[in-house]
Amino acid sequence: MSHRKITYLDGIRLHRALAAVVRRVLSRQDHLNRINVFPVPDRDTGTNLSFTLMSILNNTGQRVQVHAGPGSLTMALQPVRMDPFGTGLT
Repeated sequence: MSHRKITYLDGIRLHRALAAVVRRVLSRQDHLNRINVFPVPDRDTGTNLSFTLMSILNNTGQRVQVHAGPGSLTMALQPVRMDPFGTGLT
C-alpha cells in the first residue's frame, strides 16, 4: 500500500474521510453493541451510532463543496434534519 502525504484538505476529502469513518463504524457495529455497558448495558450503541453517522453522511453528500472554508462552517452550524427511519418527518 502506498502512503502519500496529504498536503491539503478540501470539502471532497473531508467528506471522503467521513465516509471512511462511517464504513469503519458499520463494520464494527456488532462489536460496539457487545461492549456497550455505560450508562446502561442495552447493547445498542453501535446501532445508534451507525444510524446517526449514516444520516449525517446521507445528508451531507448532496452538499459537498470543494472549498472547506467559511461555507463549511456555516453548514456545520445549521441543524441537521435526520430521519433515520425514513418516515419523511424531520
